[in-house]
Amino acid sequence: MLLSSTVLISLTGFPLASPPGTPTPDPARIVGVIDLVVVVIAALALYVYHLAHAWRGTYVVTIVLAVYFNAFVAVAQAFQKIGFLHALAPTGKEPPFLVAQLLTLALFVAISLAAFKRLPGRTATEVTGLSSTRTQPPRSESNRIEPPVSVNAPARLPIAATRSRSSTPRLRPAG
Repeated sequence: MLLSSTVLISLTGFPLASPPGTPTPDPARIVGVIDLVVVVIAALALYVYHLAHAWRGTYVVTIVLAVYFNAFVAVAQAFQKIGFLHALAPTGKEPPFLVAQLLTLALFVAISLAAFKRLPGRTATEVTGLSSTRTQPPRSESNRIEPPVSVNAPARLPIAATRSRSSTPRLRPAG
C-alpha cells in the first residue's frame, strides 16, 4: 500500500505545470524521478528478492528514503503555503527552512537506524505475511491430509436401509 501510494503521489506531480521562474530542470520533477527510482528498488527488494540477504537492508533504506522524500516535499510546500512559515522563509533559502529540513532529515535517519536494527534475519514472508509456497510438515499416517468431501459426493461407507418405527426408511452405516 505504501509503495503504490508513493508512486501515485510522485506521478501526479508530473503533469502539473511548473510555476513561472522555476529553474530548468524543475527541482520538483527531479525529486519525483528520484523518488520513483527508490520505490522501484524497494519493490524489487520486497516482491522479487523477498528481502533475502542484502535486499533486506536495501528495502529498509529505500522505503525510509521514499517516505523522507515525501516529507521533504511536505516541508517545502508548508513553507510556501502556510502564512507564518512563509513569513519566516519567503524564498526557501533562509535559516528556518534549512533547520526544518535538517530536523526532518535527522528524524528519518533515526527512523532508518531503528528500522534497520529491528529487521535482522527476517524474510519478506515474515514481514508481509504473504507466501507463494507454504512449508508443510512431512506427511505420515497420523497427519495425512484427506481430500475434502463435497456435499454431493457418494458416501464412502456402505449404507444399509433400515426401518424405524415410522414407515420411512432410515439410512445408517452398515456394520
